Amino acid sequence: MNQLINIYGSDLAVHEIEGQRVVNYRQIAGVHNCNVNNLQQNFKRNRKHFKENKDYFKVSNDAETDNLSVSRMYFTESGYLLLTKSLKDDRSWDVMRELIDRYFKKPTTDFKVIEELMETKIALLKMKAKYYQLDGYTTLIERQSDKSNVESKTLYHVSEVAKMFYDEFKLGRNQLFDKLRELKLFYRRGSSNYPYQRYIDADYFRLHFTEVKPGIQKPVIDVTEKGKDYIYNRLQEELNSEVA
Repeated sequence: MNQLINIYGSDLAVHEIEGQRVVNYRQIAGVHNCNVNNLQQNFKRNRKHFKENKDYFKVSNDAETDNLSVSRMYFTESGYLLLTKSLKDDRSWDVMRELIDRYFKKPTTDFKVIEELMETKIALLKMKAKYYQLDGYTTLIERQSDKSNVESKTLYHVSEVAKMFYDEFKLGRNQLFDKLRELKLFYRRGSSNYPYQRYIDADYFRLHFTEVKPGIQKPVIDVTEKGKDYIYNRLQEELNSEVA
C-alpha cells in the first residue's frame, strides 16, 4: 500500500517514477478542487513547453512502476508547476507550497555526509591529549570510535567536582553547593538544589529525576565538561576578588 501524505486536507498516495515523486491528473484535481478535464486541456494547449521524462512521464497500464494506478500521465514537480501556473486563487498557492515542501521533497539520509562528519569528529578526538589535566586531577576523556555513535561527553556529580577543586578552593560538596547558590548558579527548593534554567540551556548542567520511593522523585544534577570549567572560572574570580 502506498504511503499517504495529507495535503490541504486530502490524503495523497505517494507515487514514484525513476526515483522522482510524481502526481497524476486526478491527484492534482483533488487537492486543487478543480476539474480534471481543465487540467488535461491546459496540458494539450501548452504541450510544447513540457519535456517528456523531465516534466512528465507517460505510463502504460502494463508498465512496471512503483505501485502506480492506471492513470497514464504523471507529472514531476516541474511539470506540476507548469500545469498549474494558471491557477491563481489563494487555495492554489497554499496547495502548491504544501506539495513542494511536503510531497515532492523526499526525506533523505545522506549517509556519506554523516560518515564524513563522524570521521572528522573521531580525528579531532584523537588530536586531543589522552588525559585532561586540572589541578593535579586527571580525568579520562570518554571516547567512543564507533562511527554509528561518536560521543565525547563526560558528566560529573557535584561531589566529584568538589574533590577536583578541593586543593585550591577548600570546598566540600555542601560548601560547593552553598557557593554555587551564592554565585546565583543554583537555587534551593525545599531540601534540594537546582541549577537555574539559563545554565541548563547553556549546557553547563544536566537535570533529571530518579524515583527514590513510589511517587517520590529526587533531582539528580550532572555537571558537564563545559560546566566544570565554568564553575572553576567563577570560583577563581571569586578567590581573586577576595585577595584583591
